[in-house]
Amino acid sequence: MNYNISQQQIFDEMGKSVPYSVGFNKSLAGGRDAVTLTTPPPKHVVLNSPPPILQTTPNLSDVLTKSGLPTVGPNYSQSQQPIIIVPQTVQQAPAPTPCPECPVCASCPEPEVKQNPKNLTDDQMNRTLFDILATKPVDISCACEAFDYYSMTDPLEGEFKWKSEMDFVYRHQPKITPDNILEIMNTPNSNQWKSSKELKVKYSRWSPDPNTKYANNNPPIRILLLHDVLDSKESWWCAQKLLSPFFDTIAVDLIGTGESTLPRGINTSSDSQDEKQTEAQPVPWSYSFHATYLVALAETVWPGETYYVVGADFGGQIAASMASTSSQVKGFIMINPPGFHGNNFPGIQYLDFYEMRKITSDEDLSNLTTSFTARVRDLLLGALKGSDCDGRNNSTLKLILKQYVQLDRKRILIDQIVAFSQTPYQEFPQTNNNDTGLAVQAITAPCLIVTGQGDVVCTPESRHFYPIVYYKSEVSTMAIPHIGHLIHIENPKVIAEIIVDFIREKEGIDQLKDAFIGFLGTTRGNEIQIISKLRNLYYT
Repeated sequence: MNYNISQQQIFDEMGKSVPYSVGFNKSLAGGRDAVTLTTPPPKHVVLNSPPPILQTTPNLSDVLTKSGLPTVGPNYSQSQQPIIIVPQTVQQAPAPTPCPECPVCASCPEPEVKQNPKNLTDDQMNRTLFDILATKPVDISCACEAFDYYSMTDPLEGEFKWKSEMDFVYRHQPKITPDNILEIMNTPNSNQWKSSKELKVKYSRWSPDPNTKYANNNPPIRILLLHDVLDSKESWWCAQKLLSPFFDTIAVDLIGTGESTLPRGINTSSDSQDEKQTEAQPVPWSYSFHATYLVALAETVWPGETYYVVGADFGGQIAASMASTSSQVKGFIMINPPGFHGNNFPGIQYLDFYEMRKITSDEDLSNLTTSFTARVRDLLLGALKGSDCDGRNNSTLKLILKQYVQLDRKRILIDQIVAFSQTPYQEFPQTNNNDTGLAVQAITAPCLIVTGQGDVVCTPESRHFYPIVYYKSEVSTMAIPHIGHLIHIENPKVIAEIIVDFIREKEGIDQLKDAFIGFLGTTRGNEIQIISKLRNLYYT
């Protein structure tokens, strides 16, 4: 029997059965430029109806109520235990007002005094640190790699199931094996569409080794890592590995990307499977949509605990939405965020993206002069500082691009590009005239904006807007020379050091799970000896 059939052929055959209104969002086709369709749309498609909007407000319950999602409902972790998925925003009590007679009195908070490790006196600390810093170099001087310093574990794969009152329609992709490959090819309409209120989010979890003797007894600090719209959780792989000795890290595939559910629409009324396909409305792609289930994921994996969020571009703006709706976000880092642009599609200045908005049918998608995957690869390479990438970047890009073998993934990327072009001011403050905007007044967690000076996607100087706009947050900014847009792919060591440094400043040295002296290495040759002595001082 001949099994010489490519996986892409299978997905293309299956794609031919996709109802036009579900396969592409015709109500949004062409974006703001209103690209003319050659074929009139079916009557059941309402061209003038905007997609459902999930508003970002200080209270997540308002967001869910307005969008039809449950304010309280079951949510499932790997153990399938239901929990409350909506943490309410905690109103912080105002600081006590000092008496007018004196600047310091009983009503004023006591200044926090930093304690020395092991109750050492200042003189003892000075002597100990002097001896550590004066450690004699070893005979052979070499630059060490991170794995020579720190104990690294293996990542764990996890799946989070999010329940919603919205009935999502998505393609059920059967697992392809040599035994069923011909059957799938010959029966493309069998068991392809599924309607469910439960979506899955795949993630990789990488944590410190619990058996390391030098680690402190505190639970590790938690970090959620979010990717950009083009890539997947694999883009964080190298940086996540470097962060794993210090933090409990989770990198997710956002819904519609990677191995997570690829929803194509939302069922609105009928129970008939055929009508579900034709009546499905566009998925309400927005930053707040992603923030909603990510807050639920964090509450499931880290119930009642605080955490940090780090996101690149699209993921960075999702991090800001999470910070505006959940008091559990203790701080967040935005890597080359979209900025405050008046473009049709904020932060994206590639002609290819604008051209993609014109793709409104499977035929258009099949007749591209350049293959879709090659086009995405070019966009990713263009976002790096140089056109050439080293072996590590090349391997990472291959992992990212493997998702584009699926026809649905290609369509969803187009859907999101078009949807975001219709709501170009989601990054801007929420007002009466911009109800899809961000509730910046609710962002009180500290924030770091990191930009690459070689970024050709988002203007690096736009980082200076964030301290002005997030006016109730403590915002700091940083620009890295000689680096492009996708910093976490291009130089994972640099971004990992920045993340460690930001959190160490907020939490304190002894809250990390190991003594940190960097990833880049030096040529003194005594780094291993120094870090061993620092562990004895701070962590044992």
